[in-house]
Amino acid sequence: MKHLLSFVIVALIASSANAQIVWNNRSAEFNLPQGVRVFTGYQNSPGYALHYIEFDSKSADYILQPYWSSSYKATTTFARDVGAVAAVNGGFFSTSASVSTMIEPGGVVKSQSIQVLNRDGINYPVARSFFGILPDKSMRIDWTYHFSSSINDFYRYDAPPNNVIGVPAPTPTKSGGTLYNDVLMGLAGGPNLVTNGQINVTYDQEVFFGGSGLEGGSNRPRTAIGYTADGRVILLIADGGGIIPNSDFVFSSGATLNKMAEFMINLGCVEAMNLDGGGSSTMAIGSTLYNRPNGGTSQRPVPTIFAIVHKDSLKLPPPPLEEVVTDTERESTVFNGTICGALCNNGWFQSANLNDSYGGTGSWLTERGDGSRSVTYNPSLKATEYEVFGWWSASFNRATGVPYVIVHKNGRDTVRVNQTLLNAQWVSLGKFNFTGTAADQVIVSNK
Repeated sequence: MKHLLSFVIVALIASSANAQIVWNNRSAEFNLPQGVRVFTGYQNSPGYALHYIEFDSKSADYILQPYWSSSYKATTTFARDVGAVAAVNGGFFSTSASVSTMIEPGGVVKSQSIQVLNRDGINYPVARSFFGILPDKSMRIDWTYHFSSSINDFYRYDAPPNNVIGVPAPTPTKSGGTLYNDVLMGLAGGPNLVTNGQINVTYDQEVFFGGSGLEGGSNRPRTAIGYTADGRVILLIADGGGIIPNSDFVFSSGATLNKMAEFMINLGCVEAMNLDGGGSSTMAIGSTLYNRPNGGTSQRPVPTIFAIVHKDSLKLPPPPLEEVVTDTERESTVFNGTICGALCNNGWFQSANLNDSYGGTGSWLTERGDGSRSVTYNPSLKATEYEVFGWWSASFNRATGVPYVIVHKNGRDTVRVNQTLLNAQWVSLGKFNFTGTAADQVIVSNK
């Protein structure tokens, strides 16, 4: 009974706080697609001016995507350039570069979070909050540490380093985290605001104290991103101070980090984090600056944004190329039509010059002839297109028209090469579609 009473009191407090904000659904003012809505909310005593975009991540036609640019842009310009339905500013940056990890679709790393910060002569390891989007469109917020600029050195953690002012935490280790190279795309910011539906502001742990300018306990313009249990994304802006035209509302200059966490929870977020704030806090609906109730137009150019765009905007890079190398020393290599490799290589002999041979095992030679002497390579391939390369040990006495017969899905092609040239290097023979079966071959003969 005591537990039940406590729950009721908390629910009433949250409900009462939320009721003070007068939310106005302004979606009808814009040509927004289904699944995207925009709201403005005001509250007096204390005064707040808030704006948020709500996006249903289960949309069949639209996605949430982070964007990066080497040249800084106003959020509205950025949104216009990427064809965004709506957008907010992204992570932190210096005068010359983004200092928040930004991963483009397909795991392409465009920028990297700060690894260490010095405060009053003490170095603190920095693991920053990261909003990640997975290939199945699900979302998660983690504390992340980037050991290098490679996606294969990007790790996520269940908690940030336990930094305390004056007492730095140990540097994160790979063994203490989880390799996060399966993320489709995402963007770092910080600090974390909400975890499992509860306020969890990791301001000190993420080393925002001592000169970051974030001032977590002060009212400031801020930007936040989070998601609800049913997959709605919330992009929230707390605006700077002023008077709402034609109204009785007077509001303070933004919000504290804890207050931002409360707002996100009241909007249903189970996970949420802060993005860059201050003069960077901007929201665009299309290419229109949305969050300036006093009619202001100034924007601080930024290197990153979170944007809602049509799904066709998701440009995934091609899958990594598969490299298959087969050599005369492999058991699958057939000399003169006999499956016994170099043991029955009648008519073939090995070059004494090992320096020019692939793998250092010596190239195999034979005299020009009628094609009765051949070597057949049997690579294990997939049913797709490959580019085929040859490697040989060139010399003045080599043949100038050596036939490479490529057996592929659409038949056979013969490519003749001059082996007096292009010594000890991979030389392209062309691109071919293969079957992915034992029928795929490359044959070199003495014809």
